[in-house]
Amino acid sequence: MPAKGQLGEGPPGWVSPLGLLHHLSMAHAHGHLLLENEGGRLGFVFHQGKLQATESSWPRDTPERWLLAEDLLSPMELSLPGFHIEKWLLKHLASGKMDKARFLKFLWSAAQQTLARAMRWTQGSYVWEEALPEARMPLPGKDNWSLFLSAARALPENFFKQRLEALWTLPWKSGPQAANENHAETLPWQAAELEAVRRLQFFRIPAKAVPHASELGLYARVLFVLWQAEIWASAKEMWMQSAEVLKMQGVTSPSPSPSPSPSPLKTPETATENAAVDVEWAKRLKAVQEAWEGKDAFGLLGVERGAQAEEIKRAYFSLVRQFHPDKLPSQVSESTQKLAAHLFAQLGEAYRCLSNEEERKALLLRLGGEAQSEEMGLEALFAAEALFKKAARRVSSRRFEEALPLLQEALKLNPGAAECWAYLGYAKRFLPEYGEAAALRDLEKARQQNPAFADTYYFLGHLAKLRKETALAKKFFEQCLSLEAQHVLAQQELRLLT
Repeated sequence: MPAKGQLGEGPPGWVSPLGLLHHLSMAHAHGHLLLENEGGRLGFVFHQGKLQATESSWPRDTPERWLLAEDLLSPMELSLPGFHIEKWLLKHLASGKMDKARFLKFLWSAAQQTLARAMRWTQGSYVWEEALPEARMPLPGKDNWSLFLSAARALPENFFKQRLEALWTLPWKSGPQAANENHAETLPWQAAELEAVRRLQFFRIPAKAVPHASELGLYARVLFVLWQAEIWASAKEMWMQSAEVLKMQGVTSPSPSPSPSPSPLKTPETATENAAVDVEWAKRLKAVQEAWEGKDAFGLLGVERGAQAEEIKRAYFSLVRQFHPDKLPSQVSESTQKLAAHLFAQLGEAYRCLSNEEERKALLLRLGGEAQSEEMGLEALFAAEALFKKAARRVSSRRFEEALPLLQEALKLNPGAAECWAYLGYAKRFLPEYGEAAALRDLEKARQQNPAFADTYYFLGHLAKLRKETALAKKFFEQCLSLEAQHVLAQQELRLLT
């Protein structure tokens, strides 16, 4: 197969993600397929034609996200230098500290999600590499088509209906990837799906094959999979392909006969459902537009004016995942799509402005940020420092409820105070309305703002110790002492652990 190319929406010469995956499977390929578009990247690792692993730029598809959600891994541990997720997984699976069955179930689910994303793509690029990437955890022992079909079942039925609407009343026949006339029946279908395959083969025209309107979604899904894998093709595609060949040879081909009108897929029920989805998304996006009205670049991204480059970048990509036009359901109208594109463009412009040092400084001057800093900066810093000292004494005596408002007030005056974030996070761990997740977020913010503040690592070590993660606690206490050799509390904790 070609080493790289473009995905396409349809013939002539079209390339679909599922078609690529099927081709690699049948060819017993050994390597790495990468798909990329504006929304992100997807990867598929093949070993002798078997889909061995999937990877995705969407955080929700990664083992790291699952481990964090299950409280099996902490954000700080994940960010430690030299941390290797595969080694960590193998170690914990081998030791029995992690439920292997649950983790394999997650891998299967993540692979389905990644494949479902690929099936929805009609634009982008693909690259095939013979060299394998850094190994990921292998998928459970299932055949490729079981994965492909499971992914298709996870997609909404309206997706299949819309993609096939124009082809629903045309005849179909075996496509270029069909090994034989009955190839379609050899896939691991469920009973109802296999019945659909057989009826579609017999009637040839999908509109005539569907026995009842309630089964439209099922038949559309089956046909979509066979179409994407090029096992079946419509008469329209066959005509377009032959027309392209004739055109290259300088021969004019006749136009195909007009398609019978309106597709039975457009029912009043689906039209009402589509309208409801469009109204909901339009309302949501308009609310965002109103909330953003009059906001500067900092306000659009939801960051403080003193935010560092990494924090700005994280905020931007978090919002991109929410407002990228590709994230919209397929049922939304053109006007809703344009509104989403407008909001997405606003985010891009805000990020561009804040990523450019000169433009950012100019914006701060316009907003009066620097003037305010010069007039009130020292006064605010002194006040924040006094509040911090009062709060620190209360944290040391475990009066966390009293310390909390003092630290919050100090951070209003000086949001960049790493020591305030560290003590705030530690205090939150012992307050029932916050808990450990909130504590770790604030401690992570402290570490980012000042990686050399020793108390941050002492607090992280103490929290790891409470979770009975002795090895991790020792690491944090040692890191604390490497920054402040005379840190008495860290010395005491380390002696108790050794």
